[in-house]
Amino acid sequence: MGEQEFWNGKERFFSDIINRVNDLLSDAYLLITNRNSHVTMIPEKTAAFFEMQAGYVKDFYQILLDHVHPDDRPEYLQAMEKRFLGQKLSDELYIRLKIKIIMICLDFS
Repeated sequence: MGEQEFWNGKERFFSDIINRVNDLLSDAYLLITNRNSHVTMIPEKTAAFFEMQAGYVKDFYQILLDHVHPDDRPEYLQAMEKRFLGQKLSDELYIRLKIKIIMICLDFS
C-alpha cells in the first residue's frame, strides 16, 4: 500500500498541489484520505506537527483514534463511519487530541 493505492490512477501532480497548499496554510495541517481505499496522505508539514512520519498510511483514522480524547471517541468513530459511506461530508468535526487541544475539521467533499 502506498502512494499508488492512494491516488488510484490519478495524476502525480495532485500530490505536489496538496503539498504546496499545505505549505501556504499557516495554522492548518492537512490530512487527505481516499474514501475508497482508506489510504491517507500525510504531508511533511502535518507530519512534523503531529510528530509522525510523512507519506501514505492505510486506515489512518484508526491510528488517530489512539490520540483522540476518550470522551470524543464515540463521536469521532460515528463521524468517520458516515464519511466513509459518503454521508455528511461537509460537516465539521471537532475533537481533542492527547496533550494538545486542537480543532480538527474534516472535510471530505
